[in-house]
Amino acid sequence: NRTENKSINVLDLIKYFLFHWKWIVLSVVVFVGFYYYQYSKTDLIYKQSQTVMIKTPSNSRSTTITRSSGAFNSVNTANEILQLKSKELMRKTIERSKASISYTKKVGLRYEELYLDSPLLIELDSSFSNKNFFFEMEPLEGNKVKLFNFNGQSESAEIIVNTNSFVKTPVGSFKLTANTNFSPTLNKSILVKKSATDGLVGYFLGNLNIKQMGDEAFLLQFSLDDSSPERAAAVLNNLIYVYNEFTLEDKNAIAIN
Repeated sequence: NRTENKSINVLDLIKYFLFHWKWIVLSVVVFVGFYYYQYSKTDLIYKQSQTVMIKTPSNSRSTTITRSSGAFNSVNTANEILQLKSKELMRKTIERSKASISYTKKVGLRYEELYLDSPLLIELDSSFSNKNFFFEMEPLEGNKVKLFNFNGQSESAEIIVNTNSFVKTPVGSFKLTANTNFSPTLNKSILVKKSATDGLVGYFLGNLNIKQMGDEAFLLQFSLDDSSPERAAAVLNNLIYVYNEFTLEDKNAIAIN
């Protein structure tokens, strides 16, 4: 009887699905379509990594033998990691990497980060360090560019300017230059977003991971997640350069004292 009841239940279930197959297929299509829509809108995140050796007096053979416990090494490495993740170093790194300016274009439903591969670039002085603004620019014929939608004010006047010239806009004056890949036939606007450097410090430090490779090794592995692999690589490289400069300045100050 049990076997008979089970077979009857399975048959009833199959009949139920067959009877309502249209609703089942519709539900699958809706859920798959919604998932694909959300995925198409979500920014892609890339990871870049670097491996660095911290050069200190404890790297020498004599000090390694006398301090075999590893306590000296671990303390120094922890201090170096703290210094590498300092706000001052990251602020200088962002400025050197020109990471406070974002250039994006719409590809499908997703905005793609262009970084320094943007066909049009703007040059800002230090007075823009902690300013936030955005606008759009569109290449035109005859090496001209249309600037519009300043800070989301669609009613603001459009500005037609020449490339490689200083322009005056509602968000400030800056130089607009054409990159090597500039073409008037792009037919796509580029969204330029300037973020305050102080605000980006938290963003990049939050996405930066530094870990020691081995208990007594002075090898550090850096990794950074970002929507642009080129920008992530530039930030990591410049962070190392800035760290070396700060370390050298500290050593020179100690030697002078």
